[in-house]
Parts: sequence; C-alpha cells; structure tokens
Amino acid sequence: KNLKAKITGTPQDIQFPVFSVNLPESEINLNNLTLRFDTLKGNQTLAERLNVTIPIDNAQISLADFGALVPELKNIHEPVRVNARISGRLASLRGRDIRIAYGKTVQMDAELDVNGLPNIQESFIYAQINKLQASTAEIQDFVSKINNKPFLLPKEVHRLGSVNYKGNISGFLSNLVAY
Repeated sequence: KNLKAKITGTPQDIQFPVFSVNLPESEINLNNLTLRFDTLKGNQTLAERLNVTIPIDNAQISLADFGALVPELKNIHEPVRVNARISGRLASLRGRDIRIAYGKTVQMDAELDVNGLPNIQESFIYAQINKLQASTAEIQDFVSKINNKPFLLPKEVHRLGSVNYKGNISGFLSNLVAY
C-alpha cells in the first residue's frame, strides 16, 4: 500500500528521487536510489554491469511483512530500524554507515563488503563491526518467534546478560572467521 515513486532515466541510468513503500507493518524509504548500467564488455552479466546506490533512511521494517516469502519470519512484528548506504556493482556491494536496531537491546553499527554475488554461497564477506550488542533474553525471544515455540538458551549463556562484540568478520558463509 502507499507506494510513492518519482522516476527519471537516461539510456545509462535510472534515478528514483522519491521511492517509498508502506507495507502492512513497515515503512521503507529509498529516496535517491540510482541504478546505473555500464556499457556491455564481453560477456558480462547484469550483476557485473549494474551499479547501484541505495540510501536507506530511517526504515522501519517488520519482518512479518516478509512472512509470505520466509515463513519463519511471520511472527516477528517488532520493527527492525535500518539506516545504511549501499553502493557498488551488484556483483560486489559495499554497505557503509549500517545501523540496525531491534527491540530494546539489539544494535549493530557496521561496514560490510560482499564480493561474488549473486551466488551468496560463493561470495566473500568482510564486515567491520564497530558495535554489535544484544541481551541474551532478547536473543532467546527472537529465536522463539522464528521457531514458533519456546526456546531456552543454556543457563551458562543466559547468565551473560548482555553480549557485546567489536572487530571484524571475514570469509565465506560456510567458513566465517571473527577477529
């Protein structure tokens, strides 16, 4: 509901000075979204030719709105607040000024590079995590909502209370290393 867009374009790019959509429980604003197509060189794929600039400003995203695509998310109605600047070719995206918050305690401030898309299993990921924090109680509640049944962390983990991380994570999804 309530899709708003202003579109301008040339043979090389498409710009969206205004782009916002309201889903039943989400508000997403991607104003100044830009898609730029490089000239075809050899047998490049669309992911190698398409440059994107995606500014995400004060998005309020309810994961439940995506429950039709990912059924495990249908019970998560609390908003995820997102701010970020995503840019680069689809094959190698950069996320800057990424700030994500969920509930009362889950927060992340990070920079992210992903190379090798669209095949996520073969993509190399590098993330500089400036701040990642969550309470064990909120993690436990989140997992319960995904599983749609009660979930209890081991008492040793629950006693940690709040978990904080600062550092970097790199590798492939099947083999990530944290420093």
